[in-house]
Amino acid sequence: LRTIIAEELKQRNVDVNTPLLTLSDKDPSLDGSYCSKYNHAVNELFLKHNTGLPIGYKPKNTELKLRNPPDFEKGVVSTSSTAALDSQTEDESLDPEYRSKLSQHYWTQVGIPRSGSTLQFQILCLGMFMHLRRSSEEKKLRCTRKVSRQDGVYKTHQYAKPFFAEKRRNILFYSVHESSDYKHVEKARNAGYSIGLVVDANDLAKLGFRSLYLYQKYLMLTDDEINDMAVYLRYWSILRQCCGMQMSHSWRIQLAGNDTVHKNPYTRQVDTHSLWYSACELYDIGDIENRFLQSKIVQDAIRAGVQDRAIFIVSNVDPPLDGKYCLRYNKAVKELNLGFNHVIPK
Repeated sequence: LRTIIAEELKQRNVDVNTPLLTLSDKDPSLDGSYCSKYNHAVNELFLKHNTGLPIGYKPKNTELKLRNPPDFEKGVVSTSSTAALDSQTEDESLDPEYRSKLSQHYWTQVGIPRSGSTLQFQILCLGMFMHLRRSSEEKKLRCTRKVSRQDGVYKTHQYAKPFFAEKRRNILFYSVHESSDYKHVEKARNAGYSIGLVVDANDLAKLGFRSLYLYQKYLMLTDDEINDMAVYLRYWSILRQCCGMQMSHSWRIQLAGNDTVHKNPYTRQVDTHSLWYSACELYDIGDIENRFLQSKIVQDAIRAGVQDRAIFIVSNVDPPLDGKYCLRYNKAVKELNLGFNHVIPK
């Protein structure tokens, strides 16, 4: 961060001690080592809020000795209540026909690969899980690409196909990549399909997993339900990019050490300061995977005996996460140059 901003300031003859290079009015300018040094000081000296580094401080240990993290689920502040659910269920901005269809639990996600379609599909699947959880029917969860007449969330990369199943109760949610994609949305609308949320891939890149808040109204979810989904997706979105057969192309290249791995035709070439850069090397991927498995939604799904795989996977071609899958897969990419959608050899 300092490199990007400082270079820009230098070119414009601006003082490098500008607030743009500080985290707060109490902190000094970032110098590349300040954050590491301050975290060590908090760890070793128990520094309190707004306390500066002691003059001449040098860390005693090379590694941080971390305490147990707080309970993220119980720590979430929520204003949700039964009244909140009632008010969202009766949202006047959603027409009665849409609200009636939504409760019939037949939703379809439509979008070409790499348009954010998998993230949207996962959000819809979680939204369906929340609806079913209200009546303790989680075991009925169905999220798949195999379209049928059963209740569930369905996914397709074919814009024309959803002419589609179950027109009388189907709600279509779109992820679009190009401006020309919107014509398919209008075609479906004109054919009499109910349209939920239409999200642009560029907006998904800017918002990341927080784009789920756009869906609260369209899925009629409470604040508590959205918070549960946010905890889940915070970890899942990292795993989606940094683990498994459909990991980001840039991370695959970093792991393999070259660019000879099979290229995905929908890949974007990015640099380390791009909005699309996954920055996977910053994460302890094994720890992220285990935190994901301990999230409330995953634990509720396990307790309810949910058989559908969608809650437990990062893509439709990967097996369920088990706490060590990401470490195994990343190691295989590094040693065997596995390409997009390639399975770990037995």
